[in-house]
Amino acid sequence: IYLDQFYVEYAPYRGNNSTYNVAGSTSASLEGKAGLWALASALVAAEANYHVLTLKSNWSRLINELRQIAEARTQIPTFMRNLGPDKEC
Repeated sequence: IYLDQFYVEYAPYRGNNSTYNVAGSTSASLEGKAGLWALASALVAAEANYHVLTLKSNWSRLINELRQIAEARTQIPTFMRNLGPDKEC
């Protein structure tokens, strides 16, 4: 199981429950590193054959779409488990 480096590196910058969106101040303080981590995460996800996602997340929906495109082009099956309440895959 791969725990994304983005999750680990971004942890100190996450807001608490009273803070909704800290993306602007976080991007400025990280000097663009968050975007680089996100791209690296997408590359790692593209190499995986098994995905555990929740389709309530925009990031998970993006990874799922990329997974479906890669599967159609390479004919190599990939598998996805949705942990969210909506069970469409």
